[in-house]
Amino acid sequence: MSNTPNNIQRKFLTELISQGAALCYWFRIPLEIMLAQACIETGWGNKIPSNNLFGLTWDGSMWDLHTNYNTWEEDSNGNRINVNRPFVSFLTQKDSIERYCKTLCYGSAYEDFRLALHNMQYKPRTLVEYDSLIDAVAKSWATDSKYANKVKSALRIVLELNRQEH
Repeated sequence: MSNTPNNIQRKFLTELISQGAALCYWFRIPLEIMLAQACIETGWGNKIPSNNLFGLTWDGSMWDLHTNYNTWEEDSNGNRINVNRPFVSFLTQKDSIERYCKTLCYGSAYEDFRLALHNMQYKPRTLVEYDSLIDAVAKSWATDSKYANKVKSALRIVLELNRQEH
């Protein structure tokens, strides 16, 4: 797979950057990781139900709007199964990005991510550092055993776009 972003990928990433750069900066979440996860979760912007860019599931909070969707997950044996899950509905994609950032900053499942990011002084500089952050997020984010590798592949395209733009 080429790391050169095509026009559809470039357009989606440009839109996300305009909505999410300030939030990622504020919460000290690497923009590139947010972009890569949104790309995988939405199929590069092809499917964004209820403005939910990250497949954030509903936790039962009475404050959240939610909608049920069918999705694919892996069971404990690695078999893909179709399940119906409640997902958070957002008024805007920017709201989705803000919740994503808050989840990584405050969610107990992402303590390893926060520690690794702190040890990098909040700025990953190499692919190895980015990959270690993705691994820390992926172990709690998705049931897909290939999720981290998918996000890492998207990250390479995100980084290539950044290189081309600067």
